[in-house]
Amino acid sequence: MVLDGFGMIMLRSLAITYGIAFAVIGMLGFLPAVTPSGLLFGVFAVDVLHNLIHLITGGVAVGMAVSGERTARLYFRVFGVIYLVVAAFGLYYGDNALLGAIAHNWADVALHLAAALIALYLGFFYRRRTPAV
Repeated sequence: MVLDGFGMIMLRSLAITYGIAFAVIGMLGFLPAVTPSGLLFGVFAVDVLHNLIHLITGGVAVGMAVSGERTARLYFRVFGVIYLVVAAFGLYYGDNALLGAIAHNWADVALHLAAALIALYLGFFYRRRTPAV
């Protein structure tokens, strides 16, 4: 029995999960109850532009995931590279707004770096497994 179908579903499911997570984070960023002083959960710096970027990232993830395994893999590759660059910019800007426009802090740097590394693994190194015969 070959598990190729499972691997394909798994990668697409992970992209949908990423997308939903980013969309939810984007929506929560607009709720004052969970963003005291502009900090999501009191930790992550957010603002309208940051929230919109998360919503767009989530929508793109889901859209690409439902299109197929190849587009889900492409999403992870592109997303991973972009968010790695965002994390690098975050290291440079620290607690200051990214590019002078997007709320950002050290907690965001850590989260963006983790999300980027996971996405890069899924986009470039994750392969479907087949059982040993």
